[in-house]
Amino acid sequence: MTDLTIVLPLKDKSHFTIRWMQYANLYLKNYKILIADGGKDEIIEKHLKNKSNYVNLDYDYFKYPYDRDYKTFFKKLSDIINKVNTKYCLLADNDDFFLPKSIQNALNFLNKNEEFVSVRGCIGSFHLDSKNKLIKNISVFKEEESLVFNDPIDRLKKGFSSNHSYLPTYYDVHKTENLKKNYQILHNMNTEEFLMIEVLTNLLDTIDGKIGRLNDIYLLRQLNDNESSNAEYFYKTGDILDRIINNKYIDDFNKMKKILFDEVIKSGYKDKERASKVINTYSKILLYNFIKSIDKSKKIKRNNANLIKKIFNKFKFYLNILLKKNIDQLSEIKELKAFINKQ
Repeated sequence: MTDLTIVLPLKDKSHFTIRWMQYANLYLKNYKILIADGGKDEIIEKHLKNKSNYVNLDYDYFKYPYDRDYKTFFKKLSDIINKVNTKYCLLADNDDFFLPKSIQNALNFLNKNEEFVSVRGCIGSFHLDSKNKLIKNISVFKEEESLVFNDPIDRLKKGFSSNHSYLPTYYDVHKTENLKKNYQILHNMNTEEFLMIEVLTNLLDTIDGKIGRLNDIYLLRQLNDNESSNAEYFYKTGDILDRIINNKYIDDFNKMKKILFDEVIKSGYKDKERASKVINTYSKILLYNFIKSIDKSKKIKRNNANLIKKIFNKFKFYLNILLKKNIDQLSEIKELKAFINKQ
């Protein structure tokens, strides 16, 4: 066993859970797994409690109250993360497939670079054919850059900016002590705003230390045939502009600013005036970018330039793999593709 725990929060979608556990039983057996089930499916509960179904795995199953809202979900996350006893931890979804070689690369990196609090490789995605359910294509997102400023306020400014190249940190291999602290803060915030799981925790990570990015494939996500609980949330609360007008979004946003300021000062940063000014100024920019993104999300942009860029990024990524002789990455992807196609 390595010094890493994978935390898997669940809310039904049981067919995805079984597929994820079968994959883990083959490829993630070197890691401790903690399952936090906030769903209603009693069949999957019985299935997961029977550890003979996954004989290669060292995992513990915990049943939680139903994830009726994001407050309940955030409480569950904080609780399950606090059960982690290993030095490092990563959060997974049951439609995510982590490549073990990249996980090990991340662990090696953190062991050698104490000033970093989290790290991962690149995130990619795949689609299943709607008819035969076989993998139709695999896309690799752009390569990202590490966040390496020594000054926590400089790192925080970059986190606020829409021109970043390291987010999100949710799926990173984290130092467990930092993850525990930040998700306790999220739980204590007592918010129902789902964006805080990425916005607040991402920004807290930048305060805690440097963020590493590696040029290998770390994670592949299924993008279609996947029901998201976010869709139900949007149906109830509307887009971000609706939530600003009708809900407590601004109150939560101001709570977030205070939390960030307090954490910056706790980190030993002395210039309170600069910290306050940066957080106030850049949080307004962040909010403006959120609102501006509403219009963009309603427009489908398909043009030759975007297509060429997408093809170039994919070609460049695989060329880098070959030049660096990371043939095992290609092998892992082929194995994952074969595994999915058998389901």
